[in-house]
Amino acid sequence: MTNSNPMRRSAASKSGTFPLEHAALPARTTLGSDYKREKHQRRQREILDAAAATFTEHGFHATTMQHIAERVGTRAGSLYHYIASKEVALESICRATGVETNRRLTEILDGGGPAAEMIRRGIEMHLDPASIDYVNAFAFFRRSLPLDVRTEMSQLARQYLATWEAIVRRGVDEGALRDDLDPRAATAGIVAMCNGVISWLTRKAPDEFAPVSHELAELVVNGLRRPPGRASRPKSAAGSTVSAKGKPRKTAAPARPGGSSKPSKPVKAAGRRSPSGTRT
Repeated sequence: MTNSNPMRRSAASKSGTFPLEHAALPARTTLGSDYKREKHQRRQREILDAAAATFTEHGFHATTMQHIAERVGTRAGSLYHYIASKEVALESICRATGVETNRRLTEILDGGGPAAEMIRRGIEMHLDPASIDYVNAFAFFRRSLPLDVRTEMSQLARQYLATWEAIVRRGVDEGALRDDLDPRAATAGIVAMCNGVISWLTRKAPDEFAPVSHELAELVVNGLRRPPGRASRPKSAAGSTVSAKGKPRKTAAPARPGGSSKPSKPVKAAGRRSPSGTRT
């Protein structure tokens, strides 16, 4: 993955909207004054921003500490005073991203308002040019982390999907979105679409992000919105959706303990065989 856009390179070095309280960075207890600690944290931020941008440009596995140092404008050896390795940088970036995107999306959900507007704001947050390199690292490189850290990141990803699903379900409940939606499938589609345009957006200048986010949001909202004049389907007493002809639609059978929702075939009663071989 190569990024040759100088405007994009400049913008990437100015990212860093995610707080680092949850990052996997070593605490420096011997720095003395608050000024020195703050200076150290600012330098860590610069290095993580550079690492995130470099991961976007070269990919995680092809990135070296020398690449990161060149973007920061220092020698590779000096980086180790602030961060132990590119793996620690990736862990810090992914954790900060997972925690903060969940916080922001939950804030959008809790803030209320029409679901369509929540969806627009959620997509804009996901594709914010100031943090796109961090989101790119979380979406595509977190699987390179150690298993225990990867498990933690997967939990953050599931939480993010669950919040998106709650937004979609609210839109269905309020009658703004189609009532035949599968909220989970719609949620997966929204996040996949957002992640799918990241590698394309990172080759563009920051001022080109907003039109793309707007068009993507309109595409999603218009695809999920209930057509004008279409009444919501009534529910039968059993909770199944009633068709236009008044007949209850079939609902999926409850899942069996093995995880399959397919009903089992009736089993024929097996008669016992007599000693002579005939069924009794």
